[in-house]
Amino acid sequence: MPSLLTRIRSGRLIGLRGLYANMRCNNEVCNESDAEREIINIKKNYVYDKIDPELNLVFYDNSLMPKIKLEQMIVKWEGFIEIDKEDSYVFYLIADDGARLYIDKKMIVDAWTGKTLEKTYSDKIFLRKGVYSIEIEYYNIGAFGKIELGWRRGKSIEEVIPSRNLFSFAGGSVIITNLPKGYKVRLIYNGLVREAIIKSGIALIPIIDIIKPFSEGQLIILNNDDEIIYRSPPIDDMSPGDVYVYQEIS
Repeated sequence: MPSLLTRIRSGRLIGLRGLYANMRCNNEVCNESDAEREIINIKKNYVYDKIDPELNLVFYDNSLMPKIKLEQMIVKWEGFIEIDKEDSYVFYLIADDGARLYIDKKMIVDAWTGKTLEKTYSDKIFLRKGVYSIEIEYYNIGAFGKIELGWRRGKSIEEVIPSRNLFSFAGGSVIITNLPKGYKVRLIYNGLVREAIIKSGIALIPIIDIIKPFSEGQLIILNNDDEIIYRSPPIDDMSPGDVYVYQEIS
């Protein structure tokens, strides 16, 4: 029987994923030492999880995030930065009260203390065209906060890093829905083969641990007799968070 597999949601999201939390402070007024301690556990203690297209944010009113106390706020943004032109780059942060920037797990800008509303620059870095992981850690301990992430590429002017160069993922797995009872799904991805976890007609294939953005994947569906009944063409932009629906055509 002919069958069809259609992607109904892309897992790639424009912008960086931000985890927002409140610091627990040792004294009445929070400080950078509290932020240093609390940022380590933010993935356990966050209050809001949202996508910020660009990091050019001013915090003065918590009406959009009423559970966050501005004078105790910490945030960690994670995702990927796409370098579309091979060149030398200088990154900068403006932070009130403090922030740090990591590219591929290496800290390149440290504005954690004593840098309020000053631009703090990285050294000049040569980057090849491609995708790199990016993290920003940030804290605020007053009624006003600000974070700005920017760069200078080659001989161009400084600018806030555009949203088109920043992205993150909607989840950690590829999902296939509407599977008949007893069917199986197999994923070939980055040279690895993974079997799906299937429950109630939904297949879940975790890939966040092997993810390489813009990697090529292929989905294979097997029936109750372990016969291959569907083999997708190569999917060159498969991402964690992708959702597909399976259909048999009569």
